[in-house]
Amino acid sequence: MEKPLIESEKVIEEEKVEATEENVQEPVDIKKIFEALNNFNNYLGLPETLQSIIDETKILSSSTAGEIYLVDEDLSEMSKFVIENTTAKVVRYRTSEGLTGTCALQKKTLNFENPAEDSRFSEEIDQPGDKNLKKIIFIPFINNEQKLIAVLQLARENEPYSDIEIRHLETLNTQAAIAIEQRSGNNVEMFLLDNVLIPLDLINRYSYILSKDETSQTAKSVISMLQQQANLLWDIVQSTLEYSKREIDLEPEELSINSYINNISELLAEYCDSRNINFYKKTGEDANIKIDGGKLFMAIYQIVRNACDSSIADSNIYISTKLDNDSVHIDIRDEGSGIEDKMKEKLFSPGFSRDKGRNRLGMTIAKKITEAHNAQISFSSKKNKGTTFRISIPVYTSSE
Repeated sequence: MEKPLIESEKVIEEEKVEATEENVQEPVDIKKIFEALNNFNNYLGLPETLQSIIDETKILSSSTAGEIYLVDEDLSEMSKFVIENTTAKVVRYRTSEGLTGTCALQKKTLNFENPAEDSRFSEEIDQPGDKNLKKIIFIPFINNEQKLIAVLQLARENEPYSDIEIRHLETLNTQAAIAIEQRSGNNVEMFLLDNVLIPLDLINRYSYILSKDETSQTAKSVISMLQQQANLLWDIVQSTLEYSKREIDLEPEELSINSYINNISELLAEYCDSRNINFYKKTGEDANIKIDGGKLFMAIYQIVRNACDSSIADSNIYISTKLDNDSVHIDIRDEGSGIEDKMKEKLFSPGFSRDKGRNRLGMTIAKKITEAHNAQISFSSKKNKGTTFRISIPVYTSSE
């Protein structure tokens, strides 16, 4: 009777020894993990935090390259920051694309010794660093509510990733997701990247024209456009940051509605032209309004931008004014795809976009700026016929 007992005890003792041997490396790895977690929270900005997570996980796993894709499950979209000529931009893909998308959909770690052999592999999406880095791992970052926040890619050339390395990396999962969420906030930073790039690109183009053309009148026109684009850039930044603080500070002045529309139409036409869209303007009976011209332009610009998102090349966008008793209406009409009935109630929500490839704060900010002017914003839309947005502003008289 004692023999089985001795054998049983021996098995237990052997299991304990194996566990102890496996844990010999744990103190060193735990220290690295704590260092990584601490460094995740050293930065306030989202791009810097993402880079910190990449750098720390590369060190922890002896990886050569890494990348992080942010994931929006509601829109089936994933995106990453790309630096081109010192300028950051956002590149987006569908979660149906690549092994990164597969990781996002399955919400589980994928470990490949040669992912290029898999039919789902997309070099553009799935290859961090040089293509010689054939050992690639994909790790989902999931928060405490089991919501997928991002997918981490790590790659190296020779050794496959071991189960121990995967376990160590997965211990960072939730904290990395939380760090990303805290800095993502309401997507203000990504929204600014999307919006700032367009006027900056125009500024660069006009600067180039200025440097090549010495004609005085041309130079004056270009300089004027540069100033307008710079002012637009400032309005975008200021309005977005004010939105993030949940307040809009206005500096209103009395303006003629038709003069105002005439002044901003050149900028709107330039933007539409950059999107291969035709822009038309029509003004009705004139009246005075009291507005913050820069802030209201930001609201109109976001509506026009949203209209461009839903329109095909060489289609038309129209802006017009109409005096109606004690109000002035500004109508912006497009010939786009329209808004589906089920999406209409979400139109002004922070997560809404008529184009899923773009950031989605614009219409929320437009509504907030409009309401700050004691004005109203409304819309009508027909599928495949287009959409008309209306901003209704009270007429201002000096006796007020």
